[in-house]
Amino acid sequence: MTEIRDALTIVRSGDGIDTGRDPRAVARLGEALADRLRPETPQAVVCWEGDDESVLAHAVAVALGVPVLRATEDMGILIVSGPRSPGLRVALVATRWDGRNPAGSLLGLLRNESLRPVALASVVSSAVDAADGVPAIALDGE
Repeated sequence: MTEIRDALTIVRSGDGIDTGRDPRAVARLGEALADRLRPETPQAVVCWEGDDESVLAHAVAVALGVPVLRATEDMGILIVSGPRSPGLRVALVATRWDGRNPAGSLLGLLRNESLRPVALASVVSSAVDAADGVPAIALDGE
């Protein structure tokens, strides 16, 4: 736990994290999230497109040995990109679930794509708890 707290202290920035501060700290946080996600057996990691979100999702995906899917919003249309098939078990990953990274919109998009969300994971806790029966994991809330 001390390693995780130390890594979080290094990358913490305001109410989120800055993944550019220390790649080793981000890798450690990605491993910690992956450890907590393994019981849910995700087959892919999904994040909102963005610098810190993509870097964190990549770290988690490397630790799990799974691909990363990215979600974007373009002129009000939500799009998910990356290799996927119906029923794929996905873990949603964010630095923090908030207005810039809305969990509810992403859950709806993934379900419309016939994907199966198995967990909401973040480094920094937020008001998002389990959503629609999908368990939430936050490293700083432990």
